[in-house]
Amino acid sequence: MIFPFVVALQLQAGAVPHLGFTHPTKVVDHDFTQIRGLRELADGRVLVTDRIEEKLYLLKPTTGALQTIGRTGSGPAEYRLPTGVFATPGDSSVLMDEGNSRIAIIGPDLRIVRTFALMIPEVPMSSGPRGRDANGRYLAQIPGWFRHRGPLRDSVTIVRFDQK
Repeated sequence: MIFPFVVALQLQAGAVPHLGFTHPTKVVDHDFTQIRGLRELADGRVLVTDRIEEKLYLLKPTTGALQTIGRTGSGPAEYRLPTGVFATPGDSSVLMDEGNSRIAIIGPDLRIVRTFALMIPEVPMSSGPRGRDANGRYLAQIPGWFRHRGPLRDSVTIVRFDQK
């Protein structure tokens, strides 16, 4: 079921607060290329996506150890261009698989248990979710080029999608 709604944000120049940080407690000995997603698991480990390297990592902050989860590809338990990673019930995770235009569900054992494309009626392509709401529904953006004929606008259409 789809529940369309529109979100518009206005930001004022200079309105971003300054955040100060203390010294890091642990430094990871790895050069990431483009981190696109972070998700802390219940036990304190962290899932990290690197879109350019096409990797999903498991980081153990207490030791700085880094381990690759899964592998790159287009198969049922693979991903390409991983972006966002979000929490789901039961310490499972949702991985946005941009390269394959689909979503991967990662179980608590850190294995991909299923994948599916997010298809929105009247949109001729799979849509990559931008996040999830408190009820577990996916939030996706309708491409501006598809929804708005004519001049570009400063707003986008967002839909909420409940996967059944």
